[in-house]
Amino acid sequence: MKGLDYALAWQNALDLATYWQEFQDKLQNPQHDDPYAAYLPLNWQRVQRIYKHMKLSPAWEVWAKESTPRFRWLVITEPWCGDAAQILPVLDQIAALGKIQLKVVYRDQNTEIMDQHLTHGSRSIPKIIALSTDFQYLGDWGPRPSEASALRSQFPDDPKAYADALHLWYARNKQVAIQEEVLSWTKTLN
Repeated sequence: MKGLDYALAWQNALDLATYWQEFQDKLQNPQHDDPYAAYLPLNWQRVQRIYKHMKLSPAWEVWAKESTPRFRWLVITEPWCGDAAQILPVLDQIAALGKIQLKVVYRDQNTEIMDQHLTHGSRSIPKIIALSTDFQYLGDWGPRPSEASALRSQFPDDPKAYADALHLWYARNKQVAIQEEVLSWTKTLN
Protein backbone atom coordinates (compact mmCIF):
# COMPACT_ATOMS: atom_id res chain seq x y z
CA MET A 1 0.00 0.00 0.00
CA LYS A 2 1.10 3.49 -0.72
CA GLY A 3 3.30 5.13 1.87
CA LEU A 4 3.65 2.24 4.32
CA ASP A 5 7.06 0.95 5.31
CA TYR A 6 6.22 -2.71 5.76
CA ALA A 7 9.83 -3.62 6.57
CA LEU A 8 9.73 -1.23 9.52
CA ALA A 9 6.29 -2.49 10.56
CA TRP A 10 7.63 -6.04 10.47
CA GLN A 11 10.68 -5.07 12.51
CA ASN A 12 8.44 -3.55 15.19
CA ALA A 13 5.85 -6.35 15.15
CA LEU A 14 5.54 -9.09 17.76
CA ASP A 15 6.07 -12.76 17.21
CA LEU A 16 3.03 -14.75 18.24
CA ALA A 17 4.64 -16.17 21.38
CA THR A 18 5.22 -12.63 22.67
CA TYR A 19 1.66 -11.65 21.73
CA TRP A 20 0.24 -14.61 23.68
CA GLN A 21 2.42 -13.72 26.66
CA GLU A 22 1.20 -10.13 26.59
CA PHE A 23 -2.36 -11.45 26.33
CA GLN A 24 -1.80 -13.53 29.48
CA ASP A 25 -0.24 -10.55 31.24
CA LYS A 26 -3.37 -8.49 30.49
CA LEU A 27 -5.51 -11.32 31.86
CA GLN A 28 -3.52 -11.53 35.08
CA ASN A 29 -3.24 -7.77 35.53
CA PRO A 30 -6.45 -6.29 34.14
CA GLN A 31 -6.63 -2.56 33.71
CA HIS A 32 -9.76 -1.33 35.45
CA ASP A 33 -10.20 1.47 32.94
CA ASP A 34 -9.94 -0.88 29.93
CA PRO A 35 -13.40 -1.08 28.34
CA TYR A 36 -12.45 -4.36 26.63
CA ALA A 37 -11.03 -6.22 29.65
CA ALA A 38 -14.22 -8.23 30.12
CA TYR A 39 -13.66 -9.93 26.73
CA LEU A 40 -10.19 -11.25 27.56
CA PRO A 41 -11.03 -14.33 29.69
CA LEU A 42 -13.51 -15.74 27.16
CA ASN A 43 -11.16 -15.05 24.26
CA TRP A 44 -8.32 -16.79 26.09
CA GLN A 45 -10.57 -19.83 26.59
CA ARG A 46 -11.39 -19.81 22.88
CA VAL A 47 -7.71 -19.69 21.96
CA GLN A 48 -6.87 -22.59 24.27
CA ARG A 49 -9.77 -24.70 22.98
CA ILE A 50 -8.76 -24.17 19.38
CA TYR A 51 -5.12 -25.02 20.02
CA LYS A 52 -6.23 -28.17 21.81
CA HIS A 53 -8.75 -29.45 19.26
CA MET A 54 -8.09 -27.97 15.82
CA LYS A 55 -6.29 -29.90 13.12
CA LEU A 56 -5.12 -28.40 9.86
CA SER A 57 -6.79 -29.81 6.80
CA PRO A 58 -4.71 -32.05 4.53
CA ALA A 59 -5.04 -29.36 1.85
CA TRP A 60 -2.62 -27.19 3.82
CA GLU A 61 -0.06 -30.00 3.94
CA VAL A 62 -0.37 -30.38 0.16
CA TRP A 63 0.01 -26.64 -0.33
CA ALA A 64 3.12 -26.57 1.85
CA LYS A 65 4.72 -29.43 -0.11
CA GLU A 66 3.88 -27.95 -3.52
CA SER A 67 4.43 -24.26 -2.82
CA THR A 68 7.82 -22.69 -3.37
CA PRO A 69 7.12 -19.06 -2.44
CA ARG A 70 7.56 -17.96 1.12
CA PHE A 71 5.46 -15.21 2.61
CA ARG A 72 5.26 -12.98 5.61
CA TRP A 73 1.91 -12.47 7.25
CA LEU A 74 1.59 -9.30 9.29
CA VAL A 75 -1.64 -9.63 11.25
CA ILE A 76 -3.42 -6.63 12.71
CA THR A 77 -5.19 -7.72 15.89
CA GLU A 78 -6.12 -7.10 19.53
CA PRO A 79 -6.64 -9.58 22.39
CA TRP A 80 -10.19 -8.35 23.00
CA CYS A 81 -11.24 -9.30 19.44
CA GLY A 82 -13.41 -12.42 19.36
CA ASP A 83 -12.69 -13.06 15.68
CA ALA A 84 -8.95 -12.90 16.35
CA ALA A 85 -9.30 -15.45 19.15
CA GLN A 86 -10.91 -17.80 16.63
CA ILE A 87 -8.47 -17.13 13.77
CA LEU A 88 -4.96 -16.54 15.19
CA PRO A 89 -4.43 -20.12 16.42
CA VAL A 90 -5.27 -21.34 12.90
CA LEU A 91 -2.78 -18.92 11.35
CA ASP A 92 -0.16 -20.06 13.84
CA GLN A 93 -0.60 -23.69 12.80
CA ILE A 94 -0.41 -22.71 9.14
CA ALA A 95 2.80 -20.77 9.77
CA ALA A 96 4.25 -23.82 11.54
CA LEU A 97 4.30 -25.57 8.15
CA GLY A 98 7.36 -23.43 7.38
CA LYS A 99 6.29 -21.45 4.32
CA ILE A 100 4.94 -18.40 6.13
CA GLN A 101 6.48 -16.17 8.77
CA LEU A 102 3.87 -14.68 11.10
CA LYS A 103 3.97 -11.54 13.22
CA VAL A 104 1.28 -9.34 14.72
CA VAL A 105 0.72 -5.66 15.39
CA TYR A 106 -1.86 -4.12 17.66
CA ARG A 107 -4.60 -2.29 15.80
CA ASP A 108 -4.98 0.54 18.28
CA GLN A 109 -1.24 1.24 18.41
CA ASN A 110 -0.79 1.06 14.64
CA THR A 111 -3.60 3.10 13.14
CA GLU A 112 -1.42 4.16 10.19
CA ILE A 113 -1.26 0.49 9.12
CA MET A 114 -4.86 -0.27 10.02
CA ASP A 115 -6.22 2.70 8.13
CA GLN A 116 -4.62 1.42 4.93
CA HIS A 117 -6.39 -1.95 5.35
CA LEU A 118 -9.95 -1.05 6.26
CA THR A 119 -12.91 -3.33 5.59
CA HIS A 120 -15.76 -1.30 4.09
CA GLY A 121 -14.38 1.76 5.89
CA SER A 122 -14.14 -0.02 9.24
CA ARG A 123 -11.13 -0.96 11.38
CA SER A 124 -12.28 -4.59 11.50
CA ILE A 125 -9.77 -7.18 12.70
CA PRO A 126 -8.01 -9.49 12.42
CA LYS A 127 -6.57 -8.50 9.09
CA ILE A 128 -3.80 -10.51 7.45
CA ILE A 129 -1.43 -8.48 5.30
CA ALA A 130 0.54 -10.74 2.99
CA LEU A 131 4.05 -9.57 2.19
CA SER A 132 6.78 -11.02 0.05
CA THR A 133 10.06 -11.88 1.73
CA ASP A 134 11.33 -8.46 0.61
CA PHE A 135 8.29 -6.72 2.18
CA GLN A 136 6.29 -6.04 -0.96
CA TYR A 137 2.54 -5.89 -0.37
CA LEU A 138 0.78 -8.88 -1.96
CA GLY A 139 -2.76 -8.59 -0.60
CA ASP A 140 -4.86 -8.81 2.54
CA TRP A 141 -7.59 -10.99 3.99
CA GLY A 142 -10.00 -10.56 6.86
CA PRO A 143 -11.55 -9.95 9.20
CA ARG A 144 -13.52 -13.22 9.10
CA PRO A 145 -14.82 -15.87 6.69
CA SER A 146 -17.54 -14.65 4.34
CA GLU A 147 -20.16 -16.98 5.81
CA ALA A 148 -19.51 -15.50 9.25
CA SER A 149 -19.71 -11.98 7.84
CA ALA A 150 -23.03 -12.79 6.19
CA LEU A 151 -24.56 -13.51 9.59
CA ARG A 152 -24.46 -9.77 10.31
CA SER A 153 -27.42 -9.11 8.01
CA GLN A 154 -29.59 -11.32 10.23
CA PHE A 155 -28.97 -9.05 13.23
CA PRO A 156 -28.79 -5.50 11.87
CA ASP A 157 -29.79 -3.82 15.13
CA ASP A 158 -28.62 -6.30 17.75
CA PRO A 159 -24.83 -6.52 18.14
CA LYS A 160 -25.04 -8.95 21.08
CA ALA A 161 -27.28 -11.37 19.18
CA TYR A 162 -24.89 -11.15 16.24
CA ALA A 163 -21.88 -11.84 18.47
CA ASP A 164 -23.63 -14.84 20.02
CA ALA A 165 -24.61 -16.21 16.59
CA LEU A 166 -21.11 -15.56 15.24
CA HIS A 167 -19.32 -17.50 17.96
CA LEU A 168 -21.85 -20.31 17.78
CA TRP A 169 -21.11 -20.45 14.04
CA TYR A 170 -17.35 -20.58 14.76
CA ALA A 171 -17.85 -23.40 17.27
CA ARG A 172 -19.92 -25.46 14.86
CA ASN A 173 -17.68 -24.78 11.88
CA LYS A 174 -14.55 -25.86 13.78
CA GLN A 175 -12.26 -23.48 11.85
CA VAL A 176 -12.96 -25.22 8.52
CA ALA A 177 -14.12 -22.06 6.71
CA ILE A 178 -11.12 -20.11 8.03
CA GLN A 179 -8.75 -22.71 6.63
CA GLU A 180 -10.54 -22.95 3.30
CA GLU A 181 -10.81 -19.21 2.68
CA VAL A 182 -7.28 -18.42 3.80
CA LEU A 183 -5.93 -21.26 1.64
CA SER A 184 -7.88 -20.08 -1.38
CA TRP A 185 -6.63 -16.52 -0.82
CA THR A 186 -3.05 -17.68 -0.23
CA LYS A 187 -3.05 -19.57 -3.52
CA THR A 188 -3.78 -16.31 -5.32
CA LEU A 189 -0.56 -14.88 -3.89
CA ASN A 190 1.69 -17.41 -5.70
